[in-house]
Amino acid sequence: MKKIGRFTITGLLGKGGMGKVYKVTYPVTGKVAALKLLDPSPLLAELMDPKDLKAHFTREAMIMASIRHPHVVDVLDFCQTDGQLYYLMDFFCNNLGMLMGEAGEAEQTRIIPVDKAIHYTAQTLKGLQCLHFFHIIHKDIKPANILITDQDTVEICDFGLSSHRGEQQNRHESIRMGSPFYAAPEQEKDPNHV
Repeated sequence: MKKIGRFTITGLLGKGGMGKVYKVTYPVTGKVAALKLLDPSPLLAELMDPKDLKAHFTREAMIMASIRHPHVVDVLDFCQTDGQLYYLMDFFCNNLGMLMGEAGEAEQTRIIPVDKAIHYTAQTLKGLQCLHFFHIIHKDIKPANILITDQDTVEICDFGLSSHRGEQQNRHESIRMGSPFYAAPEQEKDPNHV
């Protein structure tokens, strides 16, 4: 079985430009968690200095860990093993994108009943309200980044593009800021002024 640090990998949950998210189990207890590993895509690794990638990844974990809210995912731990950075989060096996029938990009969707859509939307807005109170702009709100818990509540995840209001981020001009079909046009045009 493959491991990252002391955690046993049981599956790949997703991957993006900055890294991969794995379903893992703790030793002894077998508790399940989600582990995000800094493992940039070849293009991103070519465009960004490794030191900047590590700083950006660390900053993402710090932003998430600084927020305590029922509708924002918690960071449980941040570690480095064999030079690889990763952080742990609670594991949830469903997200709004899966519920809607999306597999990462906009495609034919399933209909969600109005009362359920209102239920999820109200909670997402409460999470965003908390983020904005702390001057954090998420920049990648989309169905796949809205996790659904076992109690049928939602938690916002994936803060890889987030920043504090007014913060200037140095990025290569060819790096897109946001997900196709979901990013606001002004964000794609000028991400530092969103």
